[in-house]
Order: sequence, then structure tokens, then C-alpha cells
Amino acid sequence: MTLEGDQTSQEEKYLFDFLYVDKERIAAYCAQLFPNGVHTTTKTYSSDQSKQTEKVSLGFPKIVATESDSTDYITNSIERQYDATWHRTISFLQELNERGFISHDLTDASLGGIALIKGRLQILDIRMIKDMWDSIFEYQLNQMPENTTSERQNKQKMRTELKLTANVAKSMPHTIQLRCFNDKTDSWATLKPEGLIINPDDLAYKHGASIPGEWIIICILDAYPDSSDDTVFPPILNDMEVGMLKMLIQMKVMLGKSFNSYGITPLVIYRPIAHFGHKKSAD
Repeated sequence: MTLEGDQTSQEEKYLFDFLYVDKERIAAYCAQLFPNGVHTTTKTYSSDQSKQTEKVSLGFPKIVATESDSTDYITNSIERQYDATWHRTISFLQELNERGFISHDLTDASLGGIALIKGRLQILDIRMIKDMWDSIFEYQLNQMPENTTSERQNKQKMRTELKLTANVAKSMPHTIQLRCFNDKTDSWATLKPEGLIINPDDLAYKHGASIPGEWIIICILDAYPDSSDDTVFPPILNDMEVGMLKMLIQMKVMLGKSFNSYGITPLVIYRPIAHFGHKKSAD
């Protein structure tokens, strides 16, 4: 089975349009996959040598005269040094595929295994709303009716709860979140800002809710879709631990993976760009 975008074939040439690369994790895998370790730089060296000969006359007039050759050898050398980061990423993908480490069906992959996912992308930068929680909850309150005494009481109760929720939400981690979805699976992940090749603000303003086209994710499978009995607690917990665990559950419900999604850690997100002669119709 070949990896889409693999450039080993001479008949079909692809470019990799990278959206995200986790360079640190890839380097950790490369240290195990390649006997020479992590490829960081590539150097090329070339040289050429030329010979220059001059005739030199020596002597004293009317007594003796000699003539000799003076030869100089001139060597020109050029050293070029290249950043191997992107070559390392492509070599990593090809090596994983050749060794059979990639599962092409997420539903058959094991936890901690590497899988390939295809689908549309949705990237949400939750950092954008970190200072907007009060306005968001105020908008929710304004949508509630207050025509009767009961409705006004409910609204006041909700106001108190949302104020507390807003204070908690402001202190929670605000991440860049990814969803990859197709007809079969829905996957959720967080992204490292330094791993994105394109600014997430640009993606939001350019594409809005989802990024068009089919993208490929090489990822680590971290979590299956949740079932009702997935949460396992230690047999003995103190009050602080109970409170923390309840808060973590609420954090997940509020800003984390949904119950029906797979949890993944993306290593590479890209789409293959074929030669113009192999151009496919856009979605």
C-alpha cells in the first residue's frame, strides 16, 4: 500500500502542501527509524583544480642565461549547506509507510498506534475568545425570556451560574483545536502553534467554519469515542481530588473532545499537489 503523496514513483510526482508539522515528535521517531540518527543538515562539496605555468628567465648578460618554468596549482572549492528539516519530514513519512507502521483505517488502529486520516478540516483558535466570555454569556442571558416571575427568577439564577462559569472559563487553557471529519469518523486534536505553517488567524478569516478540500493527517491515536463507562477513578480519593476530577470532566465537556470523536495527536497534516497533467477536479 502506498502513501498518497509518495514521490518514489517516477511516473507520478507530487508536492507536499504542509499545513502542520510536529518537528519534535518526528525527530524522536527518526532517531529510532534511521541508523544515523536525526538528519539535520545536508552538505555538498565540490572542487576543481587548474594549472598555471609561467616561464622565468634568469642569468647575467653575456655570461650565462637560463630559463625555467614556474607552475602554480589553483584549487577552487565550494561548500553548500542545506536545512534538512523538510527532507526529514518526507523521509519520515516514506519510512513509516515502507515499514508498515501506518494504519489506513482509524477504526482498526490501536491506542498509541499511527494512523492515516483523510477528510475536511475545521480549525478553531479558542485563544480568540479568551477575553470574550462575559460578552458570550451576556448574549445567552439576553435570549432568555423574562415575562413572568418564574422566568425572571430562572434568568437571575442563570446569571449567577454563568458568572461563575465565565470566571472558570477565563482560567482554563485556550488551545488551537482541530477537527477532521469524513463519512466514517470524526477526530479531535489540539495543535501546537509553532507547528502550524499557516497562521490560524488567516485560516479563520479566509475559510470561516471549515477548510475546503481533502486533507491527510498522519497521527497518533490517543482516545476512542467515549462510552458511558469509560471514566475510571482510583478506589480512594480525597475531597480535593474529587473536586479536581469533576472540574476536568467539565473542562472536557466545555472545551474538549466530544463523546463521539476520536482523540488524535497530529504529526503531519498535508495535501498532495499533483503535476498539472494529473490535476483532479476540486471538491
